[in-house]
Amino acid sequence: MRKKIAVLPMILLSLFVQKQVFPETIILKSGKIITGEIIEKNDDYIRVNFRGIPSTYYLFEIESIYKQETDLAPLKAYDGPDNRWFVFHFRKGKEHLRDKEFRQAIEEFRKAIKINPGFAGGYNNLGIAYDNLGFHQEAIDSYLKAIEIFPAYAKAHYNLGQVYSSLGQQYKAIDCYQQVIKISPDDAECYNELGNSYYALGQRHKAIDYYKKAISMDSDDARFYNNLGIAFKSIGRKQRAKESFLKIKEIYQREGNQEAVRQVKEYISKLH
Repeated sequence: MRKKIAVLPMILLSLFVQKQVFPETIILKSGKIITGEIIEKNDDYIRVNFRGIPSTYYLFEIESIYKQETDLAPLKAYDGPDNRWFVFHFRKGKEHLRDKEFRQAIEEFRKAIKINPGFAGGYNNLGIAYDNLGFHQEAIDSYLKAIEIFPAYAKAHYNLGQVYSSLGQQYKAIDCYQQVIKISPDDAECYNELGNSYYALGQRHKAIDYYKKAISMDSDDARFYNNLGIAFKSIGRKQRAKESFLKIKEIYQREGNQEAVRQVKEYISKLH
């Protein structure tokens, strides 16, 4: 995944960053989605550790259970005769994606999908390759297909939101990010992106709320304080903006990034 980081004082808009999610996603027949670690399983029920709280779900309540975020997940079980070629083409596609060889990546992912059409991960990665080439509609279609196969696929919802955001379709982006939050409630990056979308819509106070939420989950990410500071500055709250940038300075000082510290100090000095 790639991360787009701007220099102060521009608001930061990150692309294709996905935090780790829980190992399993459980979809109930009611439509409710639970993410967590299965800590007990028998013929009648499972117990799930959801944010530190054990919860019990009976098997008759459950529509499906997915393993999350392994190299080849999420995907439907596939053990057909061409399995080794399916794995080969997917991993070759990942290598091309890593090396920014996007057209070759598309070719390999399409081959993997042809062998296993139920492979949500292939469509998600295909979308990433298309988006990097500027083929936005093809990227959108790929992400939607991944979500159709695996509705609780947080990465695909997130990536779809990123495309909509880049196209200025912020309300659609917000809908996607809200889906991510339902699946992975502790995703600080996604709260930051919600803030960015509301900022772009001119809803600065709402953006501030989401930046604060991101910071409450990850207080060591300078980008979140940057965005909060910019939002405060935009509504005339210069003292609150200064406090945010001072937090950035502290983070960079801990990291030993003296050039960044110098830039932040210079920016703070202009806040009058």
